[in-house]
Amino acid sequence: MYRDYFGFREAPFSIAPDPRYLYMSEKHREALAHLLFGVRSEGGFVLLTGEVGAGKTTVCRCLLEQLPENVDVAFIFNPKLTVEELLSTICDELGIPYPEKQKSVKLFVDRLNGHLLEAHARGRSTLLIIDEAQNLSRTVLEQIRLLTNLETNRQKLLGIILLGQPELLQTLSEPKLRQLSQRIIARYHLGPLSKREVGDYINHRLSVAGAREALFPQAVTARIYRLSGGIPRLINLLCDRALLGTYAQGKRTVDMKTLKRAAREVLGHLRPGVSVLSPMHWWKAAAVFPLVLISGWVATHYWQTGRPSVEHLFRPFSGTAPSVHRRPIPIFMKPSQGMDPQVNGSPTASSAAGTETESPPSLRPGALAEGSSGFSAEKAEGGLPTGSEGRETAPNGIALLEKSAGSRSEEMALRKLLSLWGLEPVQEQDWRTCSGIDSFGLRCLSDRGNLQELRVLDLPAVLRFRDSQGRDFFGTLTWLGENEGTILCEDRSISVSLKELTDKWNGDYTLFWKPPPDYRGSMREGDGGALARWVAFRLAQVHGRKPPSGDEIVFDGTLVQGVKDFQSTRGLKSDGVVGPKTLIRLAAETAGGSPLSLTGREVR
Repeated sequence: MYRDYFGFREAPFSIAPDPRYLYMSEKHREALAHLLFGVRSEGGFVLLTGEVGAGKTTVCRCLLEQLPENVDVAFIFNPKLTVEELLSTICDELGIPYPEKQKSVKLFVDRLNGHLLEAHARGRSTLLIIDEAQNLSRTVLEQIRLLTNLETNRQKLLGIILLGQPELLQTLSEPKLRQLSQRIIARYHLGPLSKREVGDYINHRLSVAGAREALFPQAVTARIYRLSGGIPRLINLLCDRALLGTYAQGKRTVDMKTLKRAAREVLGHLRPGVSVLSPMHWWKAAAVFPLVLISGWVATHYWQTGRPSVEHLFRPFSGTAPSVHRRPIPIFMKPSQGMDPQVNGSPTASSAAGTETESPPSLRPGALAEGSSGFSAEKAEGGLPTGSEGRETAPNGIALLEKSAGSRSEEMALRKLLSLWGLEPVQEQDWRTCSGIDSFGLRCLSDRGNLQELRVLDLPAVLRFRDSQGRDFFGTLTWLGENEGTILCEDRSISVSLKELTDKWNGDYTLFWKPPPDYRGSMREGDGGALARWVAFRLAQVHGRKPPSGDEIVFDGTLVQGVKDFQSTRGLKSDGVVGPKTLIRLAAETAGGSPLSLTGREVR
């Protein structure tokens, strides 16, 4: 109803699990990484739990779009089935024939086993996904466990992913199901979005739908966070109803009064301003005043000392899986081998939003000569501080950075950034502009964004800060974790909480990236050449598909739509224009990308 009024191509806040609208928060990336880990492990269970509307099904839909062509999938939507009904449904999903009149558990298992062995012989894998798995009966769960006994001498024939609400965790903790629980190789609980992520989530969906202007002021998004508790489905319902009310009133932006009215309609009896999951809702029910005081003290201590990690609650039992929890792993499938050598060149990526500049003529040229790797591997691999090694932890890291004499020099920060690539500028270099970097085979991207954008680009960057007197100071961000980051200043690394970083950073950043062959600027529909070929091959790698054939590849409508889909699921501007940010992200997810990673992903 309001689509034309706001200029949307489609409704931005539908509750359908459309992967194009998936906002890849850190939690959703980790959830997807766990699912992909389960697919690669070729057997065993993967467990993904989360509250109603947290985005489990949408993440799974995103997984389905990235599976290679040699993976067959059986997706069970309604798990309230008997053992026989479940097995027959699996056979139906995989196209396994069986006699209509002779149905038994043994018949179904035998037919399924024969199909899996045949598929394995043809080089195919099989994946069973069960949504709403908290509704599975104990008897059905036991039968599902027995399906993992279908195997060869070397590997399991069936991978199984269970998606469910938190009640599923309680069910699997029962002693009778301990055998199934011990076969779970990876577990992850998808939590709600943070306050910052809610604003990014709303803007992401608006951008995918084609919005041309900001519709939700910051104060309104903050209230949406309180009302929804960070649950994406509730956010969608609130935003959809608020936009409808704004349209009915002939306004251009959502105001607080309209949101309150929308909250009453969506949340029913809940008073606007009280989150569905708000702890205050429960504290008000407390009858004993001293208990409230104790609760307040505990909460204060909890936030002052930092939120403890809950990942240990979901660690897998397998000996190979803990790496999924200790550090980020590649979010996407390992690229297929045998890619065209012409496109295995380099790059990193980005979107046309950034400003590219040339590089200083006095920089030493030739460091990234044609045919070379483009960087000093020894320096690049050892020069990027990650994790907590070598960091100076301080309660006020930005203040420590501000007091450092070297932080006032943008030149020093850019020199540090270049050294992370294993490169050194000449002493007389003029750093007043970010020009001349192309003499090293690199490009410079200067833009204004947020931490989520830096996570997507996944490259170290120089950040610009401003003190209380309006003077600039700089730091080189070399690592970005879930709760903190690492900033390099002079010869020391400083640990900074993300809250402090968000509060003190004005959004300006500069990073270096390595362009693909034949890069001369952003690519639009109708362009061709080596860059179009590079993009086509990289998209094929990301989705696990067969690379395109033919010598001449044109950036046509099909390829443009593929780029738009890639951009929208990565939080980039979904315009189909292949600019620096899109190239950087494509390279980060495929072979031959940057040797550096801001988030600690495994460099390919």
